[in-house]
Amino acid sequence: MLFLGSKDMNVYLVDTTKGRLCVVYEGHWSKITMLYTIPSKDILVSVSESNVKIWDLEYDECIKNMNEHTSLIVYCKLRSAE
Repeated sequence: MLFLGSKDMNVYLVDTTKGRLCVVYEGHWSKITMLYTIPSKDILVSVSESNVKIWDLEYDECIKNMNEHTSLIVYCKLRSAE
Protein backbone atom coordinates (compact mmCIF):
# COMPACT_ATOMS: atom_id res chain seq x y z
CA MET A 1 0.00 0.00 0.00
CA LEU A 2 1.14 3.52 -0.79
CA PHE A 3 -0.16 6.88 0.46
CA LEU A 4 0.08 9.81 -1.95
CA GLY A 5 -0.43 13.46 -1.01
CA SER A 6 -1.59 15.68 -3.84
CA LYS A 7 -1.85 19.29 -4.96
CA ASP A 8 -5.58 18.65 -5.39
CA MET A 9 -5.89 18.65 -1.56
CA ASN A 10 -6.54 14.90 -1.29
CA VAL A 11 -4.63 11.92 0.04
CA TYR A 12 -4.82 8.71 -1.96
CA LEU A 13 -4.29 5.15 -0.75
CA VAL A 14 -3.11 2.97 -3.62
CA ASP A 15 -2.77 -0.81 -3.66
CA THR A 16 0.58 -1.14 -5.41
CA THR A 17 0.29 -4.89 -6.02
CA LYS A 18 -3.03 -4.56 -7.85
CA GLY A 19 -2.32 -1.10 -9.25
CA ARG A 20 -5.61 0.40 -8.12
CA LEU A 21 -6.93 3.23 -6.02
CA CYS A 22 -8.44 2.08 -2.71
CA VAL A 23 -9.41 5.19 -0.73
CA VAL A 24 -9.49 8.97 -1.20
CA TYR A 25 -9.11 11.03 1.98
CA GLU A 26 -10.63 14.48 1.42
CA GLY A 27 -11.02 17.68 3.38
CA HIS A 28 -7.79 19.64 3.27
CA TRP A 29 -7.97 23.29 2.22
CA SER A 30 -4.63 23.42 0.42
CA LYS A 31 -2.12 21.02 -1.14
CA ILE A 32 -0.80 18.12 0.95
CA THR A 33 2.79 18.70 2.04
CA MET A 34 3.55 15.83 4.46
CA LEU A 35 2.23 12.40 5.39
CA TYR A 36 3.05 10.29 8.45
CA THR A 37 1.81 6.84 9.39
CA ILE A 38 1.61 5.31 12.84
CA PRO A 39 1.31 1.62 11.97
CA SER A 40 0.97 0.34 15.53
CA LYS A 41 -2.17 2.47 15.93
CA ASP A 42 -3.56 2.34 12.33
CA ILE A 43 -3.31 6.13 12.09
CA LEU A 44 -2.40 8.47 9.23
CA VAL A 45 -1.47 12.11 9.78
CA SER A 46 -1.80 14.35 6.74
CA VAL A 47 -0.46 17.89 6.71
CA SER A 48 -1.29 20.71 4.33
CA GLU A 49 -0.33 24.37 4.44
CA SER A 50 -3.63 25.13 6.17
CA ASN A 51 -4.54 22.20 8.41
CA VAL A 52 -3.48 18.89 9.94
CA LYS A 53 -5.79 15.89 9.84
CA ILE A 54 -5.58 12.65 11.79
CA TRP A 55 -7.21 9.67 10.09
CA ASP A 56 -8.37 6.37 11.54
CA LEU A 57 -7.27 3.89 8.88
CA GLU A 58 -9.50 1.11 10.17
CA TYR A 59 -12.63 3.15 9.43
CA ASP A 60 -11.12 5.51 6.80
CA GLU A 61 -12.41 8.61 8.57
CA CYS A 62 -10.97 11.83 9.93
CA ILE A 63 -10.91 11.77 13.73
CA LYS A 64 -9.24 15.17 14.26
CA ASN A 65 -8.88 18.33 12.19
CA MET A 66 -6.45 20.92 13.50
CA ASN A 67 -6.81 24.36 11.96
CA GLU A 68 -6.57 26.77 14.90
CA HIS A 69 -3.36 28.41 13.67
CA THR A 70 -3.25 31.62 11.64
CA SER A 71 -0.21 31.11 9.41
CA LEU A 72 1.01 28.48 6.93
CA ILE A 73 2.31 25.16 8.22
CA VAL A 74 5.87 24.70 6.98
CA TYR A 75 7.09 21.90 9.26
CA CYS A 76 5.57 19.12 11.33
CA LYS A 77 7.30 16.45 13.40
CA LEU A 78 5.65 13.60 15.26
CA ARG A 79 7.04 12.48 18.58
CA SER A 80 6.40 9.02 19.91
CA ALA A 81 4.45 8.90 23.15
CA GLU A 82 5.83 5.44 23.94
